[in-house]
Amino acid sequence: MNVFGDSGGTTGLVDDANSDEEENIAETITGGSGEDETGGAVDVLINTANKSISVAGPDGGDVSATNLFPSAASIYGDAIDTEYVSLVANDVTIVFGDEQGLPPSSSVGFSNLFAFVPNTNGTEFDVRFESDTAANASLLTEIGGTGLNSDDDTSNDPSFTISGVSKPNGQSAIESGDITEQPASVDTTTSDNTSQTLDITIE
Repeated sequence: MNVFGDSGGTTGLVDDANSDEEENIAETITGGSGEDETGGAVDVLINTANKSISVAGPDGGDVSATNLFPSAASIYGDAIDTEYVSLVANDVTIVFGDEQGLPPSSSVGFSNLFAFVPNTNGTEFDVRFESDTAANASLLTEIGGTGLNSDDDTSNDPSFTISGVSKPNGQSAIESGDITEQPASVDTTTSDNTSQTLDITIE
C-alpha cells in the first residue's frame, strides 16, 4: 500500500523525509488534513526490530526500515521507533528469515509484530487482515491468535477494533499509551521461497 507516492527516488516508498514532512504525513493518515479535518483513518505498521524480519521495496530490493516513514524520532510517540515501517505510507514486501534465518519446520511467534496508530479525531476503525492463500499453505499464519485464511467469509479473519483518540489543540497528537500491538506467527514448514499476499482493510 502507498497513498503518497514517493519522497525520494524509489517509487512507492516514503523515505528520508524530514521531521516536518513526516508530521504532515502522520496527520494525513490518522487525522485528516486541509479541509478534511475530520478525515484520516489509522496507520498499520510492521515491527522490523527482530533480525529475522526485513522489508523489500516494490522492485524487490532490500530497503532500510529506519529510512522509511516513520523515520523521525517520536512521530508516533515513544512506543514507535524507527524500526517500525508504515504499511499505509510504504509499498513494501515483508520478508521473514532474510538476515538471521528461521528454524525449519516450526511455528515461530513474533510478539508485537503489528502496531496500530489510532485516529486522532476520535473515530473508531476496524482493521482486518486476509491472505490470498489457504491456511495450510501460508507463511504468515496467525495475527493476534486468529488464523489467516483465503475464504470469502470475512467474519473469521483477524480483525481488530482500533478506538480513536481525541487530542486538544497544542497537545501531542499521539502518545505511547495510544498505540496497540498484536503478535503474529510464521509457519516454516513451507518452502524457502513461499510468498503470499496480505490484504489489509481499514473501515
